[in-house]
Amino acid sequence: MLRRLHLNAEDQGLVLLQAEYRPVPDSEGKLVRYQILLPAKGTYPEIRRFLSQASRELPGLAIDGINFQRQQIGDAVLEAQIKLTLFLSTQS
Repeated sequence: MLRRLHLNAEDQGLVLLQAEYRPVPDSEGKLVRYQILLPAKGTYPEIRRFLSQASRELPGLAIDGINFQRQQIGDAVLEAQIKLTLFLSTQS
């Protein structure tokens, strides 16, 4: 699933920088949550398309937050910090 997330970003033209993944087990043991921090560079439409495609293809994906920054006001490329949670079942 994480590979698919990276492929989706690549498909949309985003440049992913060093991502952070952290599994967080559920207290009842039925789910594993992966908290994901994806630093990315791309245009606003590329980032929106990536999030839309990833949400469609990964039903257990939740968007927790996004921070945007650009170096100069006229720059088309944004630096984004995308915070996601991927919920996976431990049940087969």
